[in-house]
Formats: sequence, structure tokens, C-alpha cells
Amino acid sequence: MSSIAELCLVFGGVFLASFVAAKALTRHKRVDPKRLCLFPDQRVRLLCSSGSYRCHVARVEKDGILITPPIHRDAYVPLRVGDELIAQVPQPDALLTFRTQILRRDASDHTFLLSLPQRFRKTERRRDARDLSLKGEAARVNGRSGQMSDLSAHGARLVTLYRPDPGERVLIELPSDLPEQFAYVLESLPAFLDGHPAQELRLRFEEPLRPLLGRHLRTS
Repeated sequence: MSSIAELCLVFGGVFLASFVAAKALTRHKRVDPKRLCLFPDQRVRLLCSSGSYRCHVARVEKDGILITPPIHRDAYVPLRVGDELIAQVPQPDALLTFRTQILRRDASDHTFLLSLPQRFRKTERRRDARDLSLKGEAARVNGRSGQMSDLSAHGARLVTLYRPDPGERVLIELPSDLPEQFAYVLESLPAFLDGHPAQELRLRFEEPLRPLLGRHLRTS
């Protein structure tokens, strides 16, 4: 019996050590909050499958980012703990983008705690040149007809008959043999396409197009 108990203690010790090591490794992978350069009252846009939400940074804690209640179309939105989001934080000369998750919600003041990201992307606006050579070229959004306005490594503007909501994830069929791209709708404004009511979309690609776009610019 004692040998069985000793065996159980050994396995229990191994399991506990593995759990502690995994937690330490996960914590180690998180980005140092100071590198995010976040400060109170900074604007944040949260994107998920249900829409786009506006909020502000309340403060940055060692375990996460505390944000004010998210607002969608001037109404507070009760997002759920565990929801996965993409956060976009405008900065003076760049756009900070990272994936995050809602860790907890305070029922008293409706603030949310977002997880610290494991990685982030900082896109310098002044270096993200836009290609206007595709203006007027045919494109498609979720299978609906559209027309390009401009294209950059991280996004595009186009007019389409498709009517998405801000924050919606869409599939873009680009012209000039460029591959299909998944993108998030940052903005949707009324427009016209071939005399029909349409929407002008400002899009942010899920993955940068830079290497492929560079080849396109060299051959166009």
C-alpha cells in the first residue's frame, strides 16, 4: 500500500510541476505592458464577429488591460467573459493591433479586463503607402460585386453592393491575380456603384499583403 501511495505522490508531484511550468511559460509569453504604450483615456476599437465596439483604456494592470464599457451605435454592449476580440488602438503615427480575450467583467461599473497579448503588430501609418493603380478594378466582397478604390499592405478601400456591419469579417477577392484575403470592416459609408446604392468600405486585412503587393507594384 505504501508503494502505491508513494507512486501517487510521485505522479502528483510531476503533474503539479508541469502545471506550474506551463503557467510560467504562458506568463512569460505575454507582452510586457510597457511595450504597448497604453495610457488612460486612450481610444480602443474592439472587433469581433458580432460587430465593432468603441471604448477607452481605464488603466493597465499586471494581469491585463482594464477598459471602459464597450459602446456600439451609442448603446452599451454586454460582451461575455471568454469572448475573443481583436483590439485596435490608434496612436499618433501608428495603429496598434492585437488579439485579446475578455477575462472578467465588473458588474458594478461594467468595466472589462482584457488579457495581455502574446504578440502585437504596430503599423506605421506614414509607411503604409496606398496603391491607386487598381482604382476602378473589379473586386468582390463575400461574393458580391465591388470596385477597388485603393490598396495597401494592410488594407483596402472599395465600393460594393454588399452591406456589412463594421467589425464584420469578410472575404475579399482582389484583382490582378492577387490572392483572396480575409479582412475586417473598419468603416462602411453610403455610396453608389454603377448607379445602384452601395457601400464604401474601409478594410483591414487579417494578414498583411506586403510581399505579394510588392511583387504587384514591381510588375504593374
